[in-house]
Amino acid sequence: MIGIILSGGFATRMKPLTYSKPLLPLGGKPCIEHVCDKLSMIKNLDKIYITTSKLFEEDYRKWLDSSELGEKFQLFIEPAKSEAEKLGALRAILYLIDKEEINDDLLVCAGDNYFDFSIIGLVEAYKKSNSLTVGLYDLKDKEKVKLYSEITLEDNYIKHFEEKPNNPKSSLVSTALYVYQKSSISLLREAVDNGYVDSPGKFIEFAVRKGHPVYGKVMDGTWIDIGDLSSYLHANSIVLSGKSHISRDSKVDGNSNIGSNVIIGKGSEIINSSIDNSIILPNSVVNSSTVINSVIGANSRISSKTIKEEICEVN
Repeated sequence: MIGIILSGGFATRMKPLTYSKPLLPLGGKPCIEHVCDKLSMIKNLDKIYITTSKLFEEDYRKWLDSSELGEKFQLFIEPAKSEAEKLGALRAILYLIDKEEINDDLLVCAGDNYFDFSIIGLVEAYKKSNSLTVGLYDLKDKEKVKLYSEITLEDNYIKHFEEKPNNPKSSLVSTALYVYQKSSISLLREAVDNGYVDSPGKFIEFAVRKGHPVYGKVMDGTWIDIGDLSSYLHANSIVLSGKSHISRDSKVDGNSNIGSNVIIGKGSEIINSSIDNSIILPNSVVNSSTVINSVIGANSRISSKTIKEEICEVN
């Protein structure tokens, strides 16, 4: 089995950040590294590809080289340098399969999701069903399902799949956790040929509509799709649990107040400022300012400002 961690997006909902979303920190390490730790628990993964765009290649190489993940994790670069050029997740999977001549089962996941549960159960469910398998999550709130993909199960197989339903009848949604058996790759090609190129969930929708069996494994624990400021701060608060992470080579002077769920990135300096429930990305300076429920982009210079519930990047 081959692992694939999708990280090729351009984080359009996190603008003006010029940062790849999976590399955003959660606690003391990037979001994607939390995902990598989960995949490391699957012993029968022969190789794990991290796919990203040409635009962020250098950032990912620096991170991977400095990590302790091991040789099993390999970077794969998609040619896109902008949102307009991106392949889309499903087409990117096929691009990887063809370039690397992969002929194996695939464990596919998103690099910008946070979850605290083991995915061993997902792989075991796949082995029992021997069919396309999807990790599901119960939001326990039908109203929230309108933002995701509604799932209806019958004997643990998906019988109904609808993207962003107007009137959801189930609180089950699809997570970005999938197992594709190698025999389903031809179906994936058919889906892409029919215009299903972006969201991995679209492949599941296509498979269900074609009458292909798709097994649904409900995952227990916490799952967050990090798509915007609110979900990012929420995930970070879960990881930090009220504590804060201040990088060793950052500086916080004695006149500053660091509240709960704060990350101060490498090389950053906080002077005479108050920071609470916020992330200061690397090499930024915050001087005589208040930052609450916000994200300050890398290499920013913030002086004499109050920033609340914003994503701010000022160079």
